[in-house]
Amino acid sequence: MDGPIVERMFAAFLTQMMETGAVDQDDIVAAADRLDAVGDGEAAHGLRHIVFEAISPSASERIAESARARFHSIEGGKDSV
Repeated sequence: MDGPIVERMFAAFLTQMMETGAVDQDDIVAAADRLDAVGDGEAAHGLRHIVFEAISPSASERIAESARARFHSIEGGKDSV
């Protein structure tokens, strides 16, 4: 996430809190709704973006999942010739 260091730090912290279950993503969405209600759509969008990033798989996870999908095991092992 590009932006000032405080935004990047907050995003990293909030992502970690969601991953550990300390903060529920519904609470973040509710906070974003509250920001929308007071007219701060930019901040609301930022919070929703953090939730989206937190629940999305990382690039390495997507690559690994793609590799696993292409992997096929061979029944019975090597054939003797």
